[in-house]
Amino acid sequence: MRILLSALALVGAASAWAAMQPPTPAEIEADRAAAFAEADADGNGALTFEEFQAFTDALRAKREQRFFNALDADGSGTVTAAELENLPKPGHRGRWHGQPPR
Repeated sequence: MRILLSALALVGAASAWAAMQPPTPAEIEADRAAAFAEADADGNGALTFEEFQAFTDALRAKREQRFFNALDADGSGTVTAAELENLPKPGHRGRWHGQPPR
């Protein structure tokens, strides 16, 4: 039984790890374009300082949402302490290098 539980934990960690891979360059560009369009309140193709703050807030929110979704392994809309255990540990040599996905 203990081996089965260990195997299930490894499978869960592996699937969470796979979900936490960084977005593709195309996804990053699409996020940037959407955030710019949303932030450019007057539609002039340039951002004032206030619009730039909205732009960076939108990009940060998108990264946080991706990170949350990756941690929420069961898709429940909440992140449990057990799901947080699937976070890569500091010093792990995965693609992520201990930094949250973008």
